Amino acid sequence: MGLGGVITNLLSLGAQLIPVVNASAQAPSSSSSCPPVESQQIETELKELMRLLERIKARLYDAEERRIRDLSVKLWLKELRQVAYDAEDVLDEYHYEVLRAQVEARDASPKRKLCQVPDAMLGQIRQIRSRFSEITKDRIALQLSEDDWPRHCSSDMQIVPTSHFVVKSDIIGRKREKKKLINLLSSESNDGNIISVVTIVGTGGIGKTTLAKLVYNDQNFRQNFDKFGWVFVADDFNVQRLSREVSESITEESCDFANLSALQAKISKELPFMSASLVKILVTTRNKSVARIMQTEPDAIYNIPCLSEEQSWQMFQHFAFDNVVPHTDSNFVEIGKKIMRKCGKLPLAIKSIASLLRHEPNEENWKKILETVTELCRDKPRTCLGLFPEIHGLTRYFAC
Repeated sequence: MGLGGVITNLLSLGAQLIPVVNASAQAPSSSSSCPPVESQQIETELKELMRLLERIKARLYDAEERRIRDLSVKLWLKELRQVAYDAEDVLDEYHYEVLRAQVEARDASPKRKLCQVPDAMLGQIRQIRSRFSEITKDRIALQLSEDDWPRHCSSDMQIVPTSHFVVKSDIIGRKREKKKLINLLSSESNDGNIISVVTIVGTGGIGKTTLAKLVYNDQNFRQNFDKFGWVFVADDFNVQRLSREVSESITEESCDFANLSALQAKISKELPFMSASLVKILVTTRNKSVARIMQTEPDAIYNIPCLSEEQSWQMFQHFAFDNVVPHTDSNFVEIGKKIMRKCGKLPLAIKSIASLLRHEPNEENWKKILETVTELCRDKPRTCLGLFPEIHGLTRYFAC
């Protein structure tokens, strides 16, 4: 995700963690691993961090627009990105502990339902909040405007739900990966459990969902199962919504049950897991912590690789040239290959940039896109794709 997405994710994580920390602060010392005073301090630091992030987020669009022509703004964004990633690591760690505690709480006594606060968390959050505070002072000096953020960027933060339908003609490669994943799903669990989980792990845009679709739609593999279901799990984890979607996906019938108990009883009837001979769950995630929460065995975690250089170029040609490559003397090929390499062999990045250029006949605009993508990737964030949600801004180089 882009920087705006990271900030939004931090705000979401903070909103989820504050009530948990508050509960820890109110709990008797015997049922919490963190002293009440420290929990209160963590809650205070988190709330202040949220306020700072809201102020920074409001200026992001203006900063992104000025990044190319203003070195000071570029450096400000570079520093902001690094602090945001560090903050995400810290909050993700605690969020993982919260999710793990929720899973364990189903069988735990009431006294053990509070999650443990990782050691040194107070110091980590305080340090990050201090760094964000310094960055906030700098944006005042840079005179960044906050007026344009909601109008231009709110739609970018929405995560689009997935479905199992796939356009196979748009997929390049992945035959080897598909075969490996089917072999993993076909193997027996080490502990003899009829229910087993296989998790695809990889960075955003690398093709986790696409690979899952290929496996899900493989007719030979589907012959091993009587029932199938595809469910999209959003950051806003809602048990009732997910239960309803599981039921609708399996039965292909609308479900309007408002009572969670009745809904889960319906699912138990439709999906008799314990009496089934084989149950396989395929999960896609960017975070290995999710694989651990899903109780995935170590050898059932599949780290999906990037495309090869050859596959990356095939994909670029497919979306940019509609598989009709210009004459070899054309500069479009040379520029296209340079742009493709900047995409870090990530399918979503290649598809997004190439599709943008598909109907662009002006060579100068191709060069401008190359310059802009080079500028976006120069700071080497976790992946170049992390900046590509900002692709909508590249269209300002095209003539109307």
